[in-house]
Amino acid sequence: MAEKTYRVGIVGLGRMGSTIDDEGHSEMPYSIAASAEASPRLELVAGSDIDDEKCAAFAQRWDVDDVYGDFRDMVESASLDLVAVCTAACLPKPHNRSPGSEHRDDSHADLIVALCQIGVPMLYVEKAMASSMVRADEAMAAVQKAGTVFNSGVLRRFDNRYTAVRDAVLAGAVGDVKSVVHYAPSSLMHGHIHSIDTVSYLIGDPSIEAVRGELLP
Repeated sequence: MAEKTYRVGIVGLGRMGSTIDDEGHSEMPYSIAASAEASPRLELVAGSDIDDEKCAAFAQRWDVDDVYGDFRDMVESASLDLVAVCTAACLPKPHNRSPGSEHRDDSHADLIVALCQIGVPMLYVEKAMASSMVRADEAMAAVQKAGTVFNSGVLRRFDNRYTAVRDAVLAGAVGDVKSVVHYAPSSLMHGHIHSIDTVSYLIGDPSIEAVRGELLP
């Protein structure tokens, strides 16, 4: 009996959605489009972006005919099993003035809620899944209400090169873990999402009692 193949659509056809493989970070498929193409269980069938040029480039690069300016049209037309959200996590805003009370700058949380409400069965969302705890709670509530299968882009816990370290820690090879210190020059929303999740994974995902960080100039 043949294994089921899942139809994939991508929202956000830029770097993580389509082109990051060109930067040479990994010999393995890295973008969501490349990963879907490499998997026998996934079929890349559609993409959506508000930028027409990105839609055209994506269609040519991945030989995908169904590209859309509105993600809702993609979901309605393409019969998708899985949608990957690969837009920028925070929408651009003016640097020198308030953008106004109607401005929304948490595109991942907005898209999670919207995609759950229109019935997408499975969601993969690049980090950060939300830019505040309030929006994270809204996203989680939408996922739970819809019964959507959800995962986010904290990729290191799915990289088997970390498994040996985790196994050693959990076997007591370093003694009882009382605290963890992580050094890395990065931003909280970009790199340290990976830092915090990776540390949690390596020590067995305990309940986190406190997190302290230092911001350097």
